[in-house]
Amino acid sequence: MAESLVNCLRYSRRVRGVAVWRVGNGSAADRAGIQSARRDRAGRIYLDVITGIDGDPIENFGDMVDALDRHEPGDRVKVKLVRDGVEHVVDVVLQEIGP
Repeated sequence: MAESLVNCLRYSRRVRGVAVWRVGNGSAADRAGIQSARRDRAGRIYLDVITGIDGDPIENFGDMVDALDRHEPGDRVKVKLVRDGVEHVVDVVLQEIGP
């Protein structure tokens, strides 16, 4: 297994939540400042990990879907995330996604 993937998995064990691998340009997440996975020069992977939405803990994808299902496009939610070991809270204005 590649060292960068091992480092990524170690990181995800310390932080429970949903890892963000890719953020679409112009998406609600992009406009809120949520970042796609990135590598440093040594090849280590760094991820934003979503750990809460509007005060509800997010430990897995199902939790995230449940939290978002309580909202409509246009609603503003507070997303708690961990980036590089630091907790952040960002406001996300939800948008409709395609079929």
